[in-house]
Order: sequence, then structure tokens, then C-alpha cells
Amino acid sequence: MAQKGLAPKINATAEALATSSMWRSSHNKRRCIIPVDNFFEWQPANAGNPKHPSAIAMADREPFGLAGIWTAYERAPGQWQHNFAIITCPANELVSKIHHRTPAILAQAPYERWLACIKPDPHDLLTPFPSDLMPAHRKTLCVSDAAASPVRGL
Repeated sequence: MAQKGLAPKINATAEALATSSMWRSSHNKRRCIIPVDNFFEWQPANAGNPKHPSAIAMADREPFGLAGIWTAYERAPGQWQHNFAIITCPANELVSKIHHRTPAILAQAPYERWLACIKPDPHDLLTPFPSDLMPAHRKTLCVSDAAASPVRGL
């Protein structure tokens, strides 16, 4: 999320959604689902070496939804800035080997509950997704190279 004149924040911690002045309004009124078929976490390498990306997806390779929040503000008359942030939660067993946090993955059943923005608060949906349903695959470094082919290394 972005405040006027500041760079947008791409992650919002689940633990701070209801209490942070930055996230509270969007959490209460503007929730979204970000459709993806995988996400990347970057694993630290030995000193002096670049981090290595790991692609994390569902075992069945089906798309899934990440919990998100969004906002919009008018930068100038008629010029709207739209931003979203991915909600993160503590990492599950798989992702914790790479990073201490992970995107909050929503199972399909509660999509409507997440989007409804009604009480009770759906904070219970923002928990680590089961590790056994999502393998991680180490990828080549070209995923971070803008000059590389878009499909090379994925």
C-alpha cells in the first residue's frame, strides 16, 4: 500500500492488519484475492553469492489465491493510484526452510467470506497453508534477469 509520496508496500503482516493505521481501513473495507500459480521465495546463499529463487506452487499445479488488501487515492484530479499488498503470515514447515514468512494462501471455500468484509473478522483464514500440499522447486537465477526470456527458468 502506498501513502501519498511514498513507495508502495507490497506485504502486510496478518498480525498487524486490524491495528495498524496503514492497513486497518483496507482490511475492514477493501480485501482482494490475488490469483497466482506460484510464488517465489529467495534463499540466502553463501557470502558473496546471489540468493537463489525457489518457486512454490500447489502440488496439483492448480492456481490459488493469496489474501490481499487494496487502496486507491487520487494523485491529481482524475489520476488515481491503485495499490495492493499481499498479506503474509508465519511460514509453514516447507517455506520456513527458506524464509520466516509466507503469503497467506486462501483455500477456495472461504473466498466469499474473505471478500465480504463483514463481521466476524476472517483473521482465522490468515494462517500457514499445509506444507504437504505445496512443493518447492529451486529455479535458475535467470528469473530475476529482465533480459532473459520470460519462460526461461520457470
